[in-house]
Amino acid sequence: MRKRISLGVTNTAALLLPEVIKCLIQGRDENLGWRAAQSLSESSLQGQLLLPALTNATPIASTRGRRRIFRCLHWSKYPAKEAVPVLRKALLSPDVQLQQEATWALQRIAPEVLTKPKVN
Repeated sequence: MRKRISLGVTNTAALLLPEVIKCLIQGRDENLGWRAAQSLSESSLQGQLLLPALTNATPIASTRGRRRIFRCLHWSKYPAKEAVPVLRKALLSPDVQLQQEATWALQRIAPEVLTKPKVN
């Protein structure tokens, strides 16, 4: 029997964050990864704790894990502007599903990125 992990209490959620991030970024168990994405996006964790954890996990995540990170960013209620560079880079990925997840996240976080050309 599996235990249900609730991330509703901030202290407990903060303690569990590294383990939930592992579930999110690894490609082995797709169902567990999506449940982790949903739990994180619905959690009571503060944005200044959750958002760096998500963006820092992106370089080491599997492709499936990056998709779930981007979906989590899309679902979360935080502004997440610091994720824009990572999402913008994902738009150039050969993985169409990854591009789609990045687009959905950017539509919520920074829709102007999708309509304005990048100025150097």
